[in-house]
Amino acid sequence: RRSTKEHAPGRFSKQVDRAEVLDVDEQQLWSKALDIIKLIRADGLEPDGFTFSAAISCCGAGGRWEEALALIKTMQNGGKNTRPNKIAYTAAISACG
Repeated sequence: RRSTKEHAPGRFSKQVDRAEVLDVDEQQLWSKALDIIKLIRADGLEPDGFTFSAAISCCGAGGRWEEALALIKTMQNGGKNTRPNKIAYTAAISACG
């Protein structure tokens, strides 16, 4: 699997996005997940709900509830493919302890 540093602009696909978010080192899980979302956006794409939900779960695993809630807010302000669903809200609630 390629690391996020190897991605050239315009190279993200939905499978890579989700796989990258779910496959980061546990100690840096939340930070790397947020970095991946930034990289996706830098490519001019919008992460979908599954990618956001995975990142929210990563934030929760790292005890970063503030970041998890910020992602929910971003999803609420996004397009129809980024609207939070049960999975995203459940992950955010779990992140809050």
